Amino acid sequence: MAQKIFVGIDGGGTYTRVLVTDLNFNVLNYVNYKGSPVPIKDANAAQNMQNAMKLAIGENFLVENVAGFCAGLAGVDFDDDLIWAREIVAPLGLKCEPVIVNDCIPAHYGAFWQANSENECKIISDKIVRGAGFCTNPGIIAVGGTGSIVTAINDSGAAVTNYDFHHYAGPRARDLAYLAVYRLIAGEFNDSDKELKAAILNHFNAADVAGLTKLGVSGFILDDKLRDKFFGELAPEITDAAKCGSAAAKAVCNIAVDDIVRGINLVAGSFKLSKISVVLMGGVLKDDYISGLVKSKLKSDRFVVKEPVFDACMGAVKMAAAGKI
Repeated sequence: MAQKIFVGIDGGGTYTRVLVTDLNFNVLNYVNYKGSPVPIKDANAAQNMQNAMKLAIGENFLVENVAGFCAGLAGVDFDDDLIWAREIVAPLGLKCEPVIVNDCIPAHYGAFWQANSENECKIISDKIVRGAGFCTNPGIIAVGGTGSIVTAINDSGAAVTNYDFHHYAGPRARDLAYLAVYRLIAGEFNDSDKELKAAILNHFNAADVAGLTKLGVSGFILDDKLRDKFFGELAPEITDAAKCGSAAAKAVCNIAVDDIVRGINLVAGSFKLSKISVVLMGGVLKDDYISGLVKSKLKSDRFVVKEPVFDACMGAVKMAAAGKI
C-alpha cells in the first residue's frame, strides 16, 4: 500500500480486528487476528498488535502514510490506563497522533453514525478514554461476548456505562458456561438437558458428572485466562441447547439477559429522551435466541432495538478520520 490510509482497531479480549481504508473510507483490507492486544487478557498483547497490523498493511508499508489511527481497546477504563495502552501502540512507530479509547466508544460511534445529523449529534463531554471531544448521536450499546459492557452517550453528551454503577452485566460467553456447569454439578439438570449434559462432559473430557466434579474441586484449570477462555468456548452449546428446549440452558440464558436488561435500564436513567435507541453487539448478544429474549424484556414504549450503522472497526476508522482528541 503506497497510498494514505486510515486504520481502525477493535481490540477485545480474544481478537485484534484491524480495518484499513483509503481516505474516502473504501475498505482496503480487514484482519481478524486471534490474540488480544490487551495485557490483562493476553501476555502477548504487544506482539498481537504488531502481528495484526503487519497482516493488515504489510511489513514494508511506510507508517508515514497512516493519516489517522484509532484503537478501541478493552480495559482502557480510566485515563491512567492510557499508559499501558500507549505502550502497546508505540512499537508501531506511527507518525500521526493515535486516538486510543475504550473499545465501547468506536463501537458506539459506528453504531449510531449519521453523517447529516447536526441537530441530534452531541459532543461527548466525558474523560478522554470515553471519547471526549468527538461528536456522536445519543443511544445505548450493549455488548456481550468475551466481555460485557453497556455504554450510553446520552442526550446531554455524557458517556455513562453500567460500570459507573458498579454493575457488571453477565452475558459474557464464560458466564453462560460457568452457570451451566455449576447447575450440572449441583444436580439441577433434568431430562430436557440430556444433550447439554453430554456436550459439557465432552468439552471437559469427563466420563460423568463425578469426573466433572473432581475437575471442579481442583479448580478446573488453574490459569485464570485459560480457564475463562475454555469455559467461553462452551457458550454456543448453551444457546443452542436453549433453542432446543433445555430447561437449564434457558434458565442460564434468562439470568444473563435479565442482567444486561438491568444494565440498559440503569444507563437509560441518564436520558431525557422518551424513546432510546439500543444496539446489541458481541457474539452472545447477537445470538438469535439471546437477542430475542432481550427485545422481549425491554419496554417497547421506552426502547427501540436497531442494527448498527457501522461495526466497531469502521467506527474506529471514522474516529481516526475525525482528528485528534
